[in-house]
Formats: sequence, C-alpha cells, structure tokens
Amino acid sequence: MADVLSRGRHSRALVLVLTALTGVTTVATTAQAQFSWTERQPAGATDKSWYAAAVSSDGAVWLAGVFGGRLYTSTDGGANWTERQPAGAADKDWICADASSDGSKLVVAANGGRMYTSADSGASWTERQPGGATDLDWTGVEMSADGTKLIACVWNGRLYTSSDSGVSWTERQPAGASSKVWEDVAVSADGTTMMAGIQNGRLYISTDSGVNWSESRPMGDTDAFWRTMSCSSDGTKMIVGHYTGRLYTSTDTGSNWTERQPAGAADKYWTTTASSADGTKLLAAVYTGGLYFSSDSGATWSSEQPGGLSNASWRRVSITGDGTEAIAGVRDSRLYTGAPPSVPTITTTAISNIDTGTADSGGDVTSDGGSSVTARGVCWSTSSNPTTADSKTTNGTGTGSFTSNITGLSPATTYHVRA
Repeated sequence: MADVLSRGRHSRALVLVLTALTGVTTVATTAQAQFSWTERQPAGATDKSWYAAAVSSDGAVWLAGVFGGRLYTSTDGGANWTERQPAGAADKDWICADASSDGSKLVVAANGGRMYTSADSGASWTERQPGGATDLDWTGVEMSADGTKLIACVWNGRLYTSSDSGVSWTERQPAGASSKVWEDVAVSADGTTMMAGIQNGRLYISTDSGVNWSESRPMGDTDAFWRTMSCSSDGTKMIVGHYTGRLYTSTDTGSNWTERQPAGAADKYWTTTASSADGTKLLAAVYTGGLYFSSDSGATWSSEQPGGLSNASWRRVSITGDGTEAIAGVRDSRLYTGAPPSVPTITTTAISNIDTGTADSGGDVTSDGGSSVTARGVCWSTSSNPTTADSKTTNGTGTGSFTSNITGLSPATTYHVRA
C-alpha cells in the first residue's frame, strides 16, 4: 500500500452492528504529484522553443512566448489561446514575460528586440524603451502585483527599474557603472524588494525599489552564474539557482542561505524557478534535467514530469499565487500547464460473508482522477480515523472492481474504517 491516502468522492462507511464488525470502506491511493499536467498547443501540434511563460497570481491570465515565433495569451487556464502581436505580425525571440496579480497588466521582451507592456490583458501593447530606441538582449523582466513597479535586465547591458508601469525608467548600477551579463530579476508584490543576478558575477538585493543595493552571497565570497531567482510576495523568502551549481533558499531576504538538493548532491544547470505568494511552494527546473516541486519552502522536493518528461530542456516556469496551478515551457518541445490532480472516484461493496474473525468487502474504482492508482483495498482499526498504517488489504492497482477479505477481527468489538 502506498503512503498517500486519497479520499474518494463517493466513499462511505457501511455500519453493521454485528459481533465482529461495524463498517468498512474502500481505500484507493494514487502516485504523489502536485500537478496534473496538460500539453497545450497555442502554435499548433508542433515542437517550439517556449522561452517565455507566465501566469497571473489569480490564474486568470496565462502568457506564453516562442523564441523565434509568436506570443499567446489564454484566459481559461490554457485551454484556448489568442495570438498577440506587440511587435506586429512577425516572429520574435520572446524570452521573458510577467503579469500583474489579476493579469490586466502584462510585460514581455524579446531577445535582440524591444520591450512591450499591456494594460488590457494583451489586447493592445505599448513599446517601452528603458535603454533608448534600440534593440537589446533582454533576459529578464518582472512586475509588482499592481503592475506599476518593474525591473528589467539586459545581457551584456544594464539594469533598469520603473515605478509608473514602464512609462519612464531609471538605470540602476548595483555592480558599478558598466555593462554586465545580467541573467534574471525578481520583485516582491509591493515592488520594494528586488533581486538581480549576474553571469559569473554576484547576486544583488534591494529593499527600496532599486535605489540602493547590497551584495548577497549564497555561496560565499565568490562569483557564480546566477541564472534564475524568485521571491515570495513580501520579499522575505527567496530562491536562486546557480546555472552550473546548486539551488539555494533564504527566509530572511537574503541574509542567510540554505543549499537545497532536489536533484541530489550534484551541480546542475538550474535555469528557472517560481515561488508562491507565501514562499512555501516552489518550482525549479534543470536545463537538460528534471522539474521539481516543494511545498515546504525547499526542505523536501518531489519530481514533476509533464508529458512524461523526466529529462528536458526546461526554459521557464511560473505558478499562481496559491501554488496550485503552473505553466512550464521547454526548448524545442511543448508547452504544459499544471492543475491540481483530481481524486479517484470510488464506490463501496457491501459487507458479506461475515464469519468468525473475518468478513468480505471491496469496492470499485470507477475513475482514477487523472493519476495512477498505485494501490487499492480496505483498512480498519478499533480507533477512529484509521489509515493505511493500520490493518489493511492490498487488492491490485488501477481502476475497476476488487474484493477484500478482512481478517483478524475480534468478537464484540467495534471497528472504525475510512477511505
């Protein structure tokens, strides 16, 4: 019997006041997974390089962009998509994107191109020029919950912030007045806490919307390839990934860091991360590697496999504020959205063949809820709310009907059961 107990939507106790037994219900357990993943095809049933992906905190608006292709938005969880043309009817190297908490405001940027913002969920767009009227190699852009404060970075260029939804910009110089290979940025919900990381350089944090910066050292006093970063809505919990190294989390706005090992004690190409609003739920991915989820701020991790992919070139992930929905883009492959797994649907077989110390029951798993049913059976105990740690049967896997033989019952004893 697997460790996870999934409650069936129609399971119930069957109470029989007999000498040996007073109730049995079925148990169905499913493989552990935070998300049930669905392949999406905004650009048709063909492989694309999904480099830009974002979802609003409330899950109302989804945004996905192809490197060397088009930009798309969805307002129904990814079921249907609309092509957007911030730069006209032309393919662009869309590389980064973000959304306000309600999805009304969006920001996107193209590598070797321009930056654009929308105030109507993508229906219309305005070109923004943080670095002047010139194409730039944008690598990261993030916005506050209300979409007024933004931070953006350029590969082999500068760092910029805005406090008026992208209308005007200020160049920031955490690493001095020179161009740097800025890799990624992050911002808290109110826009006061900001993060920025350099390739083969340092990690910087600001707590005053980018006016002043301090160096943060997850790995100590050494340069690193800070490829990805995210933070909680209040900016206290952070996660950063070293592209040729390890993953780190902080619970005090970057003052102290803890190394995390979702993929084991080995250096990995961490390429993208995402955090829920409270910082407890994290999603992190390895380029040419796996996708991992944590529900305890990085203390423990489980593997996620959209489309059965255990090893893929993950480019961008994003999750909703409550951490229950996600989007993940892969290079030269497909786009996936994740939603909470459904629970199995189970009916209970009436108790029969009651004998000295034994009885028969069983059930019928009529739906697996979109996950693999790894064990099915019944469990019972003389204490209330029994689990699979108590007496139980194991009667196969998958959907369908099964029969369970309950044994070891004592006369004149009340037994409690649960699904």
